[in-house]
Amino acid sequence: MDNNSDSPALPIWDDAADRSALADNERHLGHVIRYARKWGAYDATHRGDSGIGFRFLGFFESRQAAKFAVESHIARSEPPPGQKYFVV
Repeated sequence: MDNNSDSPALPIWDDAADRSALADNERHLGHVIRYARKWGAYDATHRGDSGIGFRFLGFFESRQAAKFAVESHIARSEPPPGQKYFVV
């Protein structure tokens, strides 16, 4: 990617056995974590309901469903204040 570009590279998932993280070249966007037989999904672009941590999106039966929840939630969201773009 050109360092003079105004837009980030497309986000990609980095998968490990018990977690997946979604990021572009500038930001961590979200992640999913396996808890026993369920997958927890988190939107890293928004604070949790308590004002700290990441926004918890729920538990899902599969990794793919949890990833879809993260991608869908971020795609529906507005860019954070002061940010010109929001790509997912």
